[in-house]
Amino acid sequence: MDHDALAAGVRCATDVTGFGLLGHLFKLARASGVSAVLNHAAVPLIEGARAALQAGYVPGGSRRNLDWVIPHTDPGGLSEEDLLLLADAQTSGGLLFAVDSARADDLVAELAHRETPAAAVVGRVEAGSAGAVRVR
Repeated sequence: MDHDALAAGVRCATDVTGFGLLGHLFKLARASGVSAVLNHAAVPLIEGARAALQAGYVPGGSRRNLDWVIPHTDPGGLSEEDLLLLADAQTSGGLLFAVDSARADDLVAELAHRETPAAAVVGRVEAGSAGAVRVR
């Protein structure tokens, strides 16, 4: 982890690649012995992603990701479409950070200052079953 991330209070991080956001969040929470709550409305989407999904462009990897992670996930009534976006296998280059909640907004502001294409607080970790993910 780079010095700036550590200075901002980042406790752990993972790249969001082939397993999608849900898969990487599950793996991060499981390895850390915590559960996670994901606010799906706060997750930045690439322009056109929802339209492509609605047009039927769904990679097989995204469906496999969702099938793999759903037993560990409380989907909170989200549609399959929303869950597929969160499990998208095409994500590449994004990072998922865990940072103390008191410092999260400062980290997002710093990332925006550095012209990061998208930065947002998308959820929280909490005590609970290791790897359990709730989507709200």
